[in-house]
Amino acid sequence: MCIESNLFYSRGLWSCAGAVVLALGGFSFAGDAPERIPVELQNVSIAIFGQPYTGSILPGATEEGFRFQPKGSTEQLSFRWSTLEPSERERIRKLVGLDGGDRSSPDSLWGEEIAGFRLTLKTGRVLEGIPQPERDRPGFRAFRTGSKQVMIPEPEIVAEERIVVRESQVFSAEEGYERLLIRRPPKDDSASDHLELARTCVRMGLLERALQHAEQAKAIDPKAEETHQAFFLEIQQKLKTRQATEAYSRIVMAIQAADYGTALARCDDFLGAFLADERYTRVQKMREELEPKRQVHLREQVIRMYYSLVSDLLQQRMGRKIKVDAKGLPVPAIPGKQVTTRNNQVIRGLPVGDDGLKVVLKDVKKDLTIEIPRKDIRAIEDVDLSEGVKRVDPTFEELKAYATGELGTDIVARIAQTLQVPPAQVQELWEGRFERTGRVENGMLRVPPPLTAPQTASYGEGSWLRCAPAGNAGMVLVEPDPADDPELWWSAQSAETKLGILRAFAGESLFKVKSTPGKVCPECSGRGVLEAPASGEPKRCPVCRGLKNLVTMVYE
Repeated sequence: MCIESNLFYSRGLWSCAGAVVLALGGFSFAGDAPERIPVELQNVSIAIFGQPYTGSILPGATEEGFRFQPKGSTEQLSFRWSTLEPSERERIRKLVGLDGGDRSSPDSLWGEEIAGFRLTLKTGRVLEGIPQPERDRPGFRAFRTGSKQVMIPEPEIVAEERIVVRESQVFSAEEGYERLLIRRPPKDDSASDHLELARTCVRMGLLERALQHAEQAKAIDPKAEETHQAFFLEIQQKLKTRQATEAYSRIVMAIQAADYGTALARCDDFLGAFLADERYTRVQKMREELEPKRQVHLREQVIRMYYSLVSDLLQQRMGRKIKVDAKGLPVPAIPGKQVTTRNNQVIRGLPVGDDGLKVVLKDVKKDLTIEIPRKDIRAIEDVDLSEGVKRVDPTFEELKAYATGELGTDIVARIAQTLQVPPAQVQELWEGRFERTGRVENGMLRVPPPLTAPQTASYGEGSWLRCAPAGNAGMVLVEPDPADDPELWWSAQSAETKLGILRAFAGESLFKVKSTPGKVCPECSGRGVLEAPASGEPKRCPVCRGLKNLVTMVYE
């Protein structure tokens, strides 16, 4: 079942049942043949619930609505005129050539009458607005229409006529408000001036501005709210309705983006804030439909993130230096706190106490206890107070231990933090990644595609780190090969080689191994030995170390 929306919908939603399309409040446009988009309808900014969107208005607007294609997208969205604020609705209707204006909203016209022009173009298009000669370019006329400036090639203009237009036809509501303040600024001590301006702002769709001026009138005259109770209530109700509409639109946007977790959270916010809204029951039904979709989407997110985080966390661990003492031994970490005060003083120490009013740290070296009032604290962060002689790169054994153990815990923790779900749920979803449920529909078994994907990692020339090098029997070794020391060999490798080997270790430890195909060693052609030039005796291959093959890991 499709989820209802009376705001807008994409072409993809036409696949829904006809009854649901009616519930969406759908409307159609005459003709589907592609048309050239006039220049004045390109790169248009439209304010929808206070948020600006840039794109092209498609030809074929009707009295019911219009189509809009966001910039950089091929998707076409259909909007009802009721989606827009009155002033914005009037502006866009003028822009698309519905010169009769919005008859359903007689108050949508605002502002004073100003001298303008009606231009007729070769295409038959008629534009009404005001010229902007200071912005003209050679061969082009600058013209402002529908609060948008367009550059019109002079040869395209076949006729022009002087007319009178209202400010609302060529300026945005905010621009009109600024012009109004310049013409008739309200007196600081006049409640009636602010109330009059508040009423004008309501007609312009500037409800926040209207509330500000109503509150100023109330501050000047405490009886203003009682005297004009109906008007104050009107502002509050319209604001509440618009807030509910904005909240509802955000739910629909999240659903269209298949972000069901966000949509579910926004449904909860809506249900908690707008109990009396007419869409309350509809949002309840939407929430019921979203819950199973969220579970499927959450599973997809967990699996996708688990795969991608392997390399990310391994790289982070490889780049983390380790403190060592004079003997080269790792220095144990000492968890501490670093406090930055409002005067930018930095204080570090062991956490001793925090009663909500002050933070207490102890500087062990100085045997000093420091009390820092909460009101003087700008930031607190965790730090390691341990000290070492120097910092060194992690060893091969340390990185291998991380890749085959702690890495899995870190991945689960990172996913849980990002998606705001318990780590146990993340682990459960990951372990069940291969599970699928098939359903028989119309006598046919339909099985969803797997969410997992085969991943490949290669040990490459480090294959001998996975299993010991082959013995030296029958081979000439004048002296022990120092390169057989894993740490020595590891220290000479590039970061890319190290990451590939660690990914292979992680794949074998944390995932389900599908296969371990071998690649014949290119150095010895899979023989494991090379002929010694001088003696003619075979010696162990320095690349595969006698293993003959380099191991690749395929896992899911």
